[in-house]
Amino acid sequence: MRDQPEWSWKKVAIASCSDIRDVRLSDGSKGFCVLDTANETNPSHGEIFQAKYQLDDADQLQLKREIMQAFTKVAPFDPQTYRSGELWNALLPELQTR
Repeated sequence: MRDQPEWSWKKVAIASCSDIRDVRLSDGSKGFCVLDTANETNPSHGEIFQAKYQLDDADQLQLKREIMQAFTKVAPFDPQTYRSGELWNALLPELQTR
């Protein structure tokens, strides 16, 4: 966010790895991969990647719809309450005020 002054942190969205990994393309292949990128300071971190680079328009729309569904099973919430505010409080004040 430091390098993007127009960006701000509005909400936190959560999805389960299994819901993301269950997304399939029309041919039955995986839509997304989830990598465990945890470290000492963030033991629950993962990153999501689209499994195939080139997709037809219908598959691309389907992937967008299904990943949005996975991330809306739990209602998004304010970043100030995520992890009891620990991450929010660590943000620079100028980032908090955006």
